[in-house]
Amino acid sequence: MKKIVTIGGGTGQSRLLYYLKNYPLDITAIVSMVDNGGSTGTLRSQLNVLPPGDVRRCLLALARTNTPLQQLLNHRFTKGDLNQHTVGNILLAGLEQTQGDFAKATAVMSNWLDCAGTVLPVTLTQSTLCATLENNEIITGETNIDLPKHNPALKIKNVFLKPAVTAYPPVLSAIKTADYIVLTIGDLFTSIIPNLLVTGVADAITNSSAKLIYTCNCTTKPGETNGYSVLDYINQLEHYLTRSLDYVIANNNLNIVSPAEAVLPQANKKIILADYLADNGIASNGEKLATVLNNLCQQ
Repeated sequence: MKKIVTIGGGTGQSRLLYYLKNYPLDITAIVSMVDNGGSTGTLRSQLNVLPPGDVRRCLLALARTNTPLQQLLNHRFTKGDLNQHTVGNILLAGLEQTQGDFAKATAVMSNWLDCAGTVLPVTLTQSTLCATLENNEIITGETNIDLPKHNPALKIKNVFLKPAVTAYPPVLSAIKTADYIVLTIGDLFTSIIPNLLVTGVADAITNSSAKLIYTCNCTTKPGETNGYSVLDYINQLEHYLTRSLDYVIANNNLNIVSPAEAVLPQANKKIILADYLADNGIASNGEKLATVLNNLCQQ
């Protein structure tokens, strides 16, 4: 069975994992730990716990069956002191405190859900994502980059973690032994690249013999990837890596992202065009993308 490591945040990565688990793959999901918005941000600031939201999404996506427990963990309160908190986020925060660290908390919830794969936080140390804009203004906090209060037309020059943090050791082991490493759909600067900033991750990817795949977003995002082509996504990722991508899966709807064919002479890598645009014309269809990815991994 092929070992596949996915690297990303919560929403995009979980959308893919929900369908990828149905294929004969040994899955490990590495999840970013910089989210500081919504329920996650509140728990993080009030309890000094690691951000649980993206891990919760990935755990629920990998759950083998749809049980009342799964529905409970995804339930979001809509009023009172618990307004906007999900049960799963609260339980992960409580498990971190009772089990001693967030990795153990993740493992306990994974066991509850009988997950068809392993979910790993990229680091067990608190850190804040920061971005330097093209006017040299520094934006602090993932949610302020994700939902910009500044002029969203300003391009991001670079992102960094403050303080610098090191990878959770099992993350490096998973990357080392992988057959395929997938940088998943999801926000480029706030979900994917933050993992590559964690000390040890980019080097582990470079030293791994695994094929490196990027599943490109179907749309651009104001404040992060305004006007990006597929090549722009590739160039940004390779800026934070010390090796090149082997494959790029890009949507073939040429009205959504600039024509993928245009990057072929410049990208010097294999571009796989496929239709995985969701019916809403914005998001990626996780089921279609999982099929394309599995076909590639089974070659």
